[in-house]
Amino acid sequence: MKTVPSPPSAHRFAPPLAAAALLAAVVSGCAGLRGAVPYPSASIHDVSVTGITLSFLDIRFDVEIENPYRTSLPVLGMRYALSSNQKLFLEGAIEESHVIPAGESRVVPMPVRVPFRKLYEVGVSIEPGGSLPYRADLGLEIKTPVVGSIELPLAAEGSLSIPSLH
Repeated sequence: MKTVPSPPSAHRFAPPLAAAALLAAVVSGCAGLRGAVPYPSASIHDVSVTGITLSFLDIRFDVEIENPYRTSLPVLGMRYALSSNQKLFLEGAIEESHVIPAGESRVVPMPVRVPFRKLYEVGVSIEPGGSLPYRADLGLEIKTPVVGSIELPLAAEGSLSIPSLH
């Protein structure tokens, strides 16, 4: 009796194909997941001056966060870099947690206290009743159920009206 080799079977190619698919997923990183996996989104809803003293200017960034998941979405905090006239005057982080319910959007307030000395150190002067041109580069730290902790980058530019001291 003569032995005839059997034709190649599909399962013999499965390990190399699986390895190639895994390598492609790793190489493409999280960017490749964005199309296949729902991803949270955020936008700056409003920026306002909420208080003023002789030493500080309090600013609040209202950030709208959309949760596409069927589970709650923890917001762990925010980092920020504030500049005026292309001069960086303040960087920091807010470690304030919030939870966005499953499948919902919420506006989350993110307060920042700006010492006037930080503005003066970079040559930016403001007066009560005047305005402050600004650029804010923000990053929201969010813990997703699918890819873990991520940072959603946001930016806003505009001019803040400085209230008068009474």
